Amino acid sequence: MPPMKSTSKFVRYSVPSTATIAALVALTALTSMGAASCSQPPPKCTSVRGDFAATYKLTSPATGECSKLTGDVLGLATYNASKADGYADFDKASLAIQAEALGKLADRAQAINQPDLDAQRKLYAFGPFSTAHPSDDFCEVPAMNYGAQQNLPALPLIPAKKNDKGEVTEPEVPATVPMNIKYEWSNTRLLVTADAVGTQMSADLTYTENRPGNGGDCTATYHVVAVYPSVPCADDEGKPDIRLCSPNANPDIGMAQGSGLNPDFPITCDPVTLRCVLTEEPPAWK
Repeated sequence: MPPMKSTSKFVRYSVPSTATIAALVALTALTSMGAASCSQPPPKCTSVRGDFAATYKLTSPATGECSKLTGDVLGLATYNASKADGYADFDKASLAIQAEALGKLADRAQAINQPDLDAQRKLYAFGPFSTAHPSDDFCEVPAMNYGAQQNLPALPLIPAKKNDKGEVTEPEVPATVPMNIKYEWSNTRLLVTADAVGTQMSADLTYTENRPGNGGDCTATYHVVAVYPSVPCADDEGKPDIRLCSPNANPDIGMAQGSGLNPDFPITCDPVTLRCVLTEEPPAWK
């Protein structure tokens, strides 16, 4: 029987020589060395754009209304300067911080057609990062170019809202006297790492209320710690429920999805602000 002919379409290769194998080994070693020398570029200084849940710790002996702050929701955003060609300069970034409490007061003034018309007074503070990249995992804004400030009129009481059962759905908002409010931020630090890109913040706050004819000036200083995102943790009865801070869904309590908080952050439900907050100073990790 004649030998069978191969029908394979693949090319038949000869066994490589010892010299060829040695050359391949050397090439592989060089390639591996090159790969090992590659490293991830450092992140740019930035913050997440969104709402942070903040706790305020009084650091001055002040008394009066200005010394009663316990926390707030802070809106943070990063903006980049423009280069001469009009494109963004990613080595020059600035941070904006706006407190929700001040924004709500400004909204009430707008609702009665008495907004602060002075363009020099802003609802937000704004200042540059001191470096383009984090140092020891932190990006800093030592001082702001300007603080947040509003000149507010007397604001009327807003009655509580109730549902058909007579249950309060939105609490009463008290009336206020005319006042000028100022937020001055300093020593602002954002944790910027590969797994926490601008989602933890600490800062010092000087808060001033000027009430002409109603107590004069009141200034207090606070140390602030904040985390993104801002997540409410009050149950249906208005009590703190730490389960609402979980990064995992929990259908048993009506959580169709997780809180969005980093699972590696140490979190608790603050009993006063009823927000999920950090338990430690940044960098805070479990």
